[in-house]
Amino acid sequence: MFDKLHSDLKERISLSSQNCNVCGGELIINYAKVQDAITKEYFAIYRCTKCGLGHTVPQPQNLTKFYGNDYYNNRHGFTQKHYTKRRIKIICSAIKDRDGKRLLDIGCGDGSFLRAMKNLGWDVAGIEINPKLELMEGIILKENIEELSDCEPFDCITMWHSLEHMQNINLMLNQINSLLNPSGKLIIAVPNNNSFQSNIFKSKWFHLDVPRHLYHFDSSSLQYCLKANGFVVEQQCYQELEYDLLGWTQSALNNIFIKPNIFFDYVRKKRSEQGKLVNILNFVIGSVFIMLSFPAVILEKLFNRSGTIIIIARTDDLG
Repeated sequence: MFDKLHSDLKERISLSSQNCNVCGGELIINYAKVQDAITKEYFAIYRCTKCGLGHTVPQPQNLTKFYGNDYYNNRHGFTQKHYTKRRIKIICSAIKDRDGKRLLDIGCGDGSFLRAMKNLGWDVAGIEINPKLELMEGIILKENIEELSDCEPFDCITMWHSLEHMQNINLMLNQINSLLNPSGKLIIAVPNNNSFQSNIFKSKWFHLDVPRHLYHFDSSSLQYCLKANGFVVEQQCYQELEYDLLGWTQSALNNIFIKPNIFFDYVRKKRSEQGKLVNILNFVIGSVFIMLSFPAVILEKLFNRSGTIIIIARTDDLG
């Protein structure tokens, strides 16, 4: 069965392209069998031999069914205030003079980050393919970046865990380049496919999240994508605490329980189809794993191998 699955996946990639969608390099298999937690379908992940970028194979043209009706609901749970404050701190560190500044957040989710920035005096806009309009009052909201082509340039554009969802990375980064002020900043956060946790859990690493994550980055491949599309990397940092802790915890649980992501669903208050005993076991064991994960998270941070990469870049126009 495994050989047939591998053969089917190779056939499907050969029907589209055997080359990297960013640099044109050869793709080789990295993980042959990665299961989608929502649909239970299987995908593979191929890696480019030239730039190192990971590709989910096959890449569905229509991803609607893979998000489900409640994919966006309460994804950050009780950590929402924490991650919003951290992101504000990153922007305030990158952009000193913030009076009258304009911000675009691509993949703005429920808009909580944009509302916080608006409260700080920023002129904000967001892009979201499945927006909750009732949460977006007072925010310029578009479904795709092309709708902003005639607007004034932005002083900061952010992509918090959204670049890996984009079907055409080169096109997206080129469009961002054209929308950014010459002195503006692009801030990107993505899962780190060369983190300690990803290397340990491999195809069961929680943050692979196929096929919603169409691409899988490490530091080198992300920097390659940016430089190839006219950006200069100014700063790189690692670690978003809640992402890293959840990466360790849920990945470990997924190696124990047949049903994946039960602990994550519990944290974000998603109704579970599992029995009460299974839910309790996941919560108890998951809570213990969270505590045990702190030393691993610290170690990852010390070696710059955390579960998340954050890059601050500017356009190359300044020379």
